[in-house]
Amino acid sequence: MTRYLTTHTVRTIVARIDEGLWNMVTTSYDTFWYAKYVVMYLAFGAVLVVTCWPAFLDLIRRHAAAFAFVLLYGVVYLLASAFYNPISATGTTRYLLTHLTPLLFVLTYFASTRPFSARRWRIGAAEITPAHFQLLLSATVALDLVFTLWPRLMSTYGGF
Repeated sequence: MTRYLTTHTVRTIVARIDEGLWNMVTTSYDTFWYAKYVVMYLAFGAVLVVTCWPAFLDLIRRHAAAFAFVLLYGVVYLLASAFYNPISATGTTRYLLTHLTPLLFVLTYFASTRPFSARRWRIGAAEITPAHFQLLLSATVALDLVFTLWPRLMSTYGGF
C-alpha cells in the first residue's frame, strides 16, 4: 500500500474510486437489473426518515452502536468495492449482490416497525401508508417477472 500511495496522486485515487462507483451504477442496471429496487427502497427509506425525523433520532439513540456499524460498514464496503473495480475481472456486481438482500431486508424491517409503519400521507383524497409501497414493489416484481426476466434469461449468460 505504501508503494501505491507514493506512486499515485490523490486525483488518480479519487478517479479510480469514481470509476468504480459509476461501474456499480451501470452494472446494477445492465446486469441483473436491480438498480431500480435499490433506488425505490432507499428513496422510500429517506421519505420515512424525513417524515418521522423525531422517531428516527430516537431509534439512532437507542441503537447508536448498531447504527454506527452499519453506516461505517456500508461506506467502507462501497469505497473498497469501487477501488477494487479496475482489477476485478467481473466489475463490482458480485460484491454488491452479496449485500443487496440484507439491505432490502433491513429497509423493509425498518418500514414495517412502529412508528414508521403507522405513518400516513395524504395525497389529494387518498391516504398512503408504507403498506402501499410494499404493494407497489410487489407489482413491480410481478411485471419484471413477466416482461423482463424471461427475455434476460434467454439472452444473457449469467447476467452479464
